[in-house]
Amino acid sequence: MASNDFSHPLMASDCLSHPLDCLPHQGGHGHVEEWIDGHPLRFSQMMQAPYRGLIAALMGRLHACPLLPADADVAVDDADKARLWTEMEGDGPRWTEMDKARLWTEMEAWAAALPGDWTEIGRRLDGDWGPHVPPSLPVRKALMAEVQWVSQEGVVAPTKSTIIHKDVHALNLLQLPAAAGGSLRLIDAEFADVGPSAFDVANFFLECAFVEEDGSWDWEREPTESDRRDFARAYVRAHLPGISDAEVEVESEALVAEWARGWGLVAHLWNILWALTTALAEADAGGGGGPDDFDYLGYAVGRWQRYLLEKETLIASTRELA
Repeated sequence: MASNDFSHPLMASDCLSHPLDCLPHQGGHGHVEEWIDGHPLRFSQMMQAPYRGLIAALMGRLHACPLLPADADVAVDDADKARLWTEMEGDGPRWTEMDKARLWTEMEAWAAALPGDWTEIGRRLDGDWGPHVPPSLPVRKALMAEVQWVSQEGVVAPTKSTIIHKDVHALNLLQLPAAAGGSLRLIDAEFADVGPSAFDVANFFLECAFVEEDGSWDWEREPTESDRRDFARAYVRAHLPGISDAEVEVESEALVAEWARGWGLVAHLWNILWALTTALAEADAGGGGGPDDFDYLGYAVGRWQRYLLEKETLIASTRELA
């Protein structure tokens, strides 16, 4: 559920057999790079067979794409490094390895730019809330404190820094027609970056709970433990091709535990900050709910409430283990 104002280059990688394509939104910032004959999935389909395995394989291959070392001699403007794909002749594109803390610094910057009080912003928005901003809408101080808390050592499981998409969900997954092989294509890489691979997967799992018919969340739709294990096996087979079935089981068990430890909280928080940042930009532009009338404030409130509940659960379970 994401859109922002950054333009970016085409992203299509040979190391992925071309499952990732960037189609910038039309308007003042981008243009269509490629026409893809296909239709998006429904959110309710993402954990169904065969889509679960296909999505897992797409993400496994994406996270396996190699990075250039941080000290590689690549002439790139600093402002563009986060969205750089460097064409390496004969080897396909590679992304330069940048600051591995970029996800945290992005979240800190978003939080710091938010208002200390939403009342005035509410008056400038024309959306559902109008001048009445819900009291549960988080403000700058609370969000900055949560970013600091969730980024501290021990809250989330250690994970690899890889190329991540950050917005894998049904509307960015196109089902190709049978004549074209019937596979899935992952599009819209405007948020793609170097970051923690577990964030990407945990964020996708949460997207499975979105109810597209009314824009609500049904957290009972989150993948079950069995679903996550099946997803992990398909992910591992694509990420580490050629390993034995026994090795797949070992790797997938480790990944299920890694993805579950704290990264869902990070995904909630990142999406809350994205929604509030977008709402603030709309207010500054004199708009309300964005070009598609999406309720950014309502979205942020729903995710914030879920974040607080899951944080409480995590802290309680940690105390039980202590």
